[in-house]
Amino acid sequence: MSIANALLLAGALLVTLLPAAVYAQGQGQGQGRGGPPGLERPAHAQPGPPARRGGGSAAEGASLSFSLSFSAGERDLIRDWFLRNPLQPAALPPGIARNLARGKPLPPGIAKRFLPQPLLGQLPRRDGYEYLLIGASVVLVAAGTQVVVDILADVL
Repeated sequence: MSIANALLLAGALLVTLLPAAVYAQGQGQGQGRGGPPGLERPAHAQPGPPARRGGGSAAEGASLSFSLSFSAGERDLIRDWFLRNPLQPAALPPGIARNLARGKPLPPGIAKRFLPQPLLGQLPRRDGYEYLLIGASVVLVAAGTQVVVDILADVL
């Protein structure tokens, strides 16, 4: 089998299996609103599919969604904000902490909070994505699928 045929077969499998995997991830996960005041869901972070740049197939959209990450300026801004405004991190059980990884959906039952509004107002708006505070880390997730796009670890 040639390399071109192998790539074509792999692409066809990805396009066939990706919608089923995305659908299965969203089953049984509610949109809780617990947590302390000031950490509510921001108005611009509505659940929905991640924003896609341009057209393309579902497989192309999935690969593009992982190209987003925190910029150096965002990392500095977030770290500086939490140095000036310390919060007590919620401890994560070791098993859940190990399953928190870029490119994977958030583990079920994970305690997540939205970033404080004053900090959110300083970060760029990313339609289809949410900034979450999970344990001592700030996480960027696709709002519709809850797949982790980037993690800024140990900011608290």
